[in-house]
Amino acid sequence: MLYGLNLLSHTLTLSMEDRPGNLTLTNATFEYHKPYDVTEETWIRVTIIPIYVVIFITGVTGNFLVIYVVLCRRGMRTTTNLFILNLACSDLILCLLAGPITPASVFTQSWIFGEVLCRLAPMALSLSVFVSSFTCAAIAVNRYLSLIYFATFLIKCIYD
Repeated sequence: MLYGLNLLSHTLTLSMEDRPGNLTLTNATFEYHKPYDVTEETWIRVTIIPIYVVIFITGVTGNFLVIYVVLCRRGMRTTTNLFILNLACSDLILCLLAGPITPASVFTQSWIFGEVLCRLAPMALSLSVFVSSFTCAAIAVNRYLSLIYFATFLIKCIYD
């Protein structure tokens, strides 16, 4: 390693005819500098992997608990809680896919999960982020409409 760069050298010898306008190239050295990769450091791996494990376990456990409570208790099936249920399902998919895939891909610097998951994972992760964003927007619209119609209802009751 040279100043944080991995240096690979290749020597190539080409001989071309010496004619006017032609170039003779002999013993050319091409150097490829592999960029320094911080994920190859042991202390980074020792730090990042436990953080990912804690986030993964917390995310999966928390989202499963939210899903269980909203589905198993009838009193929890309000409009707002159904939006939260939708967020929990989306976040659960995100935790289950991104939690193990992201660090494994970064640390191995290759895709080890097969071709099917190679095509399925980015689509599922993108869909999960879209559903989360859309659900947050739906919650905002729901809160806005409930405030507007609640205020309209109060004004109507006062003046009637």
